[in-house]
Amino acid sequence: MFDEPIQVDLHFWLPRPKTVTREYPTAKNDLDKMTRLVNDALTISKLIKDDGQIVRHYLAKDYETETVRPGVLITIRTRFN
Repeated sequence: MFDEPIQVDLHFWLPRPKTVTREYPTAKNDLDKMTRLVNDALTISKLIKDDGQIVRHYLAKDYETETVRPGVLITIRTRFN
């Protein structure tokens, strides 16, 4: 369990609807809400002690690609600048 100040990097890849041609997912899937869900899951799973210890967040969301399936990449760092 992490119990010191941490940085959490989240990169979400979302499914691209068949009729969507825009480059980035700007319609649904609010980045703030998805981030809160992951923070809660990290706390409930006891991977981190409390989401209040997150002092830095780096967030991104993109559409899935041929090589990257939908999901989220979570990186937790204890050393950061």
